[in-house]
Amino acid sequence: MADEPNRNPTADEIAGMQWWNSLTEAERANWLARADSAVPAEAWAAYKRQGPLDLQLTQSDPDMGREVSGGRSR
Repeated sequence: MADEPNRNPTADEIAGMQWWNSLTEAERANWLARADSAVPAEAWAAYKRQGPLDLQLTQSDPDMGREVSGGRSR
C-alpha cells in the first residue's frame, strides 16, 4: 500500500471504512480485541469472519456487532 499512494480504495476497503466509522469507541475496542490487533483493517477482517454469527447476536446485544450499511444502533 505504501508503494501505491495514488490508488483508489477497493469496494471492500470502502465498506470497511464505513463500518469502522459507524462504530462507537467501545465497539471499536471490542473488534480490535477480537482481531488481537490495533489495526482497523484487521478488525474489519475479523468482523467479516465473525459478522454473520454476530449479526444474529445483535438482536439481543446491540454492542456485539454491526451491519456495514445499518448505521448506528438505536
